[in-house]
Amino acid sequence: MDVTEVTTEQELYNITLEDDPFGEDFSHVTENMWHALHSFIEISIVLRLILSLFVVAATIFLTVVILRFKRLKIRPNVYILNMALLHLTFYLIPLIYILLHFIFYLNSNGIPLFHTMVTAITLYITIAFMLGVDWLFFAWKPNLECYCIKYFKYVLLGIYSVFILEWTAGLCYGNIEHVTVIRPLFFTIVYLIYVVVLIVLNILKRRMSLNASSKRTEYALTISNITIFSFLPLLIFHAVMATTAIDNIHFYLFLCYLEPFPSVIALGHPIYIVYRLGKDDKYFKMAYSKSFKRSVRNYNDDNLDESIDDDSSKVQVNFSNGTRIDINK
Repeated sequence: MDVTEVTTEQELYNITLEDDPFGEDFSHVTENMWHALHSFIEISIVLRLILSLFVVAATIFLTVVILRFKRLKIRPNVYILNMALLHLTFYLIPLIYILLHFIFYLNSNGIPLFHTMVTAITLYITIAFMLGVDWLFFAWKPNLECYCIKYFKYVLLGIYSVFILEWTAGLCYGNIEHVTVIRPLFFTIVYLIYVVVLIVLNILKRRMSLNASSKRTEYALTISNITIFSFLPLLIFHAVMATTAIDNIHFYLFLCYLEPFPSVIALGHPIYIVYRLGKDDKYFKMAYSKSFKRSVRNYNDDNLDESIDDDSSKVQVNFSNGTRIDINK
């Protein structure tokens, strides 16, 4: 090596902030601060993995409950079932990707995985959004429900078709810029539209008089709210992080310590959904009790193994002594 090169490297090594006015001074950040942050991140990752296991278990439980009992197979619950299946798919996608990677020795840069997961989460919040829209529309125009119910399956089919086409096109023609810039921007715009519309729907709901059927399924709008708004703290957090200058190191470290909290809200909301369904709807409460072999005698007039259609073919006769019987039409 030439002596001149050694001298130049030594001069560059000895450069100071006065010599480089654009340099960032991290001398006030101690090594202990970085070690503490590193330990905090490791602990938060472990706790989130544990929470993920509970979320998957709760989602599987909800899926089994809806599929098991005929009484729960109504239109709002079909949306909730699709949400549960999509949420499980979101967890399975990375596992399938890793499995294929090792079996077929794929040399991928991770773009297909990221693109697929963004599509899955966007589809998930879209189904949740449509749950609220569907409920409010038929609460507003209940007389149209019997005419529109036969087209319900085509609504879900159309949503899935649009997202499958979008996913296929992005997978075939997507590049680094598309995945890292366009896709997150697309998700953010769609999400903010859903938030604004859902706020309007909640305002309209307060001004409506609901019939008995709409009141019974009022939990649909609650589930839609929980799902959509659970991602809002995380979106706000990332927006603040993106606009925070790295030279404000203490505030940046403070944000790093806050990161697990909005992540846990977004990650753990399915558990709260399972809880609210059991709290707000008696048929879900009955199904939970029956699934855990608990008594359901307080609801002995209702049968979880009968669908809503079965009830529509019966006439209820009430006697003066309080006895009630169902007679087939």
